[in-house]
Amino acid sequence: MDPENLEELLEAAFDEESSEITLPSDAPLPSKLIWIVADGSYVTKDQIIAILNPIAGNASENTRDLSDYQLLSQDTRYENIQNMGDIAQKNLILKSTISGRLIRIVENLTELNNLDHILGRIKPTSCSHEVVVHGMCANCSVHIDTSLKRKHEDLNCHAETSAVPGFITSHAGVEIDSDLAYEMECSEITKYLEDRKLCLVLDLDNTLVHATSQSPPADIDVETIEISSSSVLKTIVYNETETSYCNSFFKLRPGIFKFFRSVSKRYKLFLFTMGTRQHAQSALRILDPQGVYFGNRVFCRNDSRSCMKSLDRLFPNHKNLVLVMDDSEYVWTSKLALIKVHPYYYFSDLTYLNNYDLNNLTKSSAALQSICNYSNFVWSKIVRNSTGAKYSSPEKKAPESGQPLARDDDGFAVPAAIKISHFRYNGYLICNERPSDIYVKPAVAPKGGEKTQLFKKIRVKDNDKQLDKLITLLDEIYTRFYAQYDQAVSDLINSRNSEFIQALNGPLTPVDVKFLVYNDLLPSASLILNELREAILKDVTLYSNSPEFILPNPNARDSSSSGGLREDSELNFLLCSDFGKWARKFGARIGKLTDRVTHLVVNNRNCVRLPDEKVKKVHIKWLEAVFYCHERVDEHKFNPDNWTTPFRSFWDVLSS
Repeated sequence: MDPENLEELLEAAFDEESSEITLPSDAPLPSKLIWIVADGSYVTKDQIIAILNPIAGNASENTRDLSDYQLLSQDTRYENIQNMGDIAQKNLILKSTISGRLIRIVENLTELNNLDHILGRIKPTSCSHEVVVHGMCANCSVHIDTSLKRKHEDLNCHAETSAVPGFITSHAGVEIDSDLAYEMECSEITKYLEDRKLCLVLDLDNTLVHATSQSPPADIDVETIEISSSSVLKTIVYNETETSYCNSFFKLRPGIFKFFRSVSKRYKLFLFTMGTRQHAQSALRILDPQGVYFGNRVFCRNDSRSCMKSLDRLFPNHKNLVLVMDDSEYVWTSKLALIKVHPYYYFSDLTYLNNYDLNNLTKSSAALQSICNYSNFVWSKIVRNSTGAKYSSPEKKAPESGQPLARDDDGFAVPAAIKISHFRYNGYLICNERPSDIYVKPAVAPKGGEKTQLFKKIRVKDNDKQLDKLITLLDEIYTRFYAQYDQAVSDLINSRNSEFIQALNGPLTPVDVKFLVYNDLLPSASLILNELREAILKDVTLYSNSPEFILPNPNARDSSSSGGLREDSELNFLLCSDFGKWARKFGARIGKLTDRVTHLVVNNRNCVRLPDEKVKKVHIKWLEAVFYCHERVDEHKFNPDNWTTPFRSFWDVLSS
């Protein structure tokens, strides 16, 4: 053998031998091992690895004044501990002289009577920097450039990269080696399965609350409601640098606390908002001041490495147990687990007024249907601007008097004494009239000894029942998930599969979770959601009276004005809007022709004749009700020919 190689082998053997953890030759005996580092932990040079306590009255001849003890061994050393909490003054500490992985041999509280007693071994290894906090390795305290290790969403989970473990903490400064993160994720899923829980990721704005910096209009009568139901609350929100703040008004969605109490029994709740962390904290001071529901599982836009939300930020590898509730699907990289929520708007929001987008019509129409938009200070602007872009029945005036001239459907003048309603919905799905019963009886207040009549206030009842409907849906998904899970485990036990440890040893283990995942035996909450959704409209074929929705002026002389339907695929509203996209997700088919149609989707009353008596005429709000209630609601209620008053939203139709 080459002499140089022989020298290397002998040197390596010496290093391996020197890694044994033993007592120094003059250590006091007997001693008790109070504490030793956990087995498998990475230790660094000069790190405390064990604490000893000499047993009083039985010390051997090695015992002397503890202050004389210094570094007594090339391999280990120990020192006094002075004034360190509950540890006695005469306790001794052992420090490692090398860095590596500690293999523990003896347990805590072991009595040591022999200097040759081996406490453990340290296997010299370089640190893999598995856990990095703010650029510093938690094991060896070396600065790490995490940008070189960072895990991208499209990389393999076992690549030599790191992951930000959202299932552990929302702090982006904590990064874990992807292999370790994978094992920890399996352990976390195992715990969820043992606790029989699923995961629910909630959006904040327009899902749980509506927030604005503007107070409600003065003529909107805001009812005083207990916070446990729903209220308008004023608070402050700091900017991102926390150098200034602004007043903010929060309107809680009706039933929000009932929703939290009910759903948290079966789901672990996460909050993921594209707002700032300060905005989320202000909301949570109202929604969850004690951190009972969300804890530290709160994510904001600073926790996302892009302008999109991704479940990879929370669970990089396995998303079988995860569902998402959000009013906007476009902010998610994957929409498989998404439960689309009806966007909740209470305060005035005219953001979408001049931005008519068929691909985002479900969102924009909800924004323009907000309760505060019924204010006299806002309403005229909405009607004027929305009708300028999309049709609403124009008001005809008699040139002599300048007063509106009412006409019936055939064009004949109607005497002014006879009141008829001509409310029409435009392309934004907004009606050109408000219900007549929205005004509160004027109050009377004394002023200077005389009574002064105050202006009328508007009160619009908030009939939103979204969270109640979602409780029912989430309970059904949960029940089906664990029914499938229990069946999968039972089948494995009955088959006596040797690879499935739980079948032989009892409690579920992370190894079992891997086995279930690799063999596609672990149910998927998102697949159950889609199965439930697709069954709701599976026997429905829709056809839309498209000119009502996408032509600038449906009063123009076309087939719709004569009571017929235009069979023109280029103008098929459902084929080019997000209403049609979501209808297909619910199992419906979109008809390009009027034959074999089960439902005719319209926007106004008496606009077209039905091609067949079996075809059901429904307002576009019927589709909204189906999407957000996750059930097939009564079509008769949504036939606009039966309406005698305009409805603000489909919630009002359901409550009528």
